[in-house]
Formats: sequence, C-alpha cells, structure tokens
Amino acid sequence: SGDYIYGMVSNTTSVGRFRNFPPGHPDLSDGLLEVTLIPPLKDLQSIEHFSRAILLNDSSIIQPMLTTFTTSHVRITCESDLSWTLDGENGGIQRDADIIVIPRAYHIRHGDPATENT
Repeated sequence: SGDYIYGMVSNTTSVGRFRNFPPGHPDLSDGLLEVTLIPPLKDLQSIEHFSRAILLNDSSIIQPMLTTFTTSHVRITCESDLSWTLDGENGGIQRDADIIVIPRAYHIRHGDPATENT
C-alpha cells in the first residue's frame, strides 16, 4: 500500500535497454513475478540520484530507492483511472488489476515442424 509514480510487474532480467532492472536476480522459471514500485521523488537531488543509478546500472544505489518483492499474485487498486502498458502495447485504462501466475499455461515449440517426428 502506498503512493508510487511507477509500478511494474515483470518476469525478466532487463526492461528496455536497462540490464538488471528490476534489480536482483529474477528466476524466469520459479513461478513468481517481480513487482517494482518507485515512490515519488521528493526533490531535484533525488531525481538526479535515481537517474544516475539507473544509467550506471548500480543496484546498490537504486535498490534502497525502490519497493520490490516477488509474488505469484498481485492486486493493484487505484483511486483514479490509470493508463497501462502491456509489454509495450496499450493496455487500456484500469482502476483495478489482478495479475496471477498460471504455471505451465502454454507450451513453446521451436524447431522445424517437418523434422519434429524424426
């Protein structure tokens, strides 16, 4: 619970061109999502400090400035409409969201289908 200027639910080792963001060591197959929340930055010095930490990829600086945790289910509730982005695409406007891990919900096949049975 709290006020945040940015929130992200992910299962990745990088976002955009930023490596190791979210900080930590996400396990992409543990059935858990990483939740990263950034509280309001209160002054210009905080904004500079945060920006520098991201650009330098220094998790020792940025980690204390974030709220992070792992979970298999997160519910996000907002008092007003909030624009969402789903993996870079427009996710619409929501006030409430339930994000739940569904283990083994799909299978990824790769390779040449013509040689699959050989």
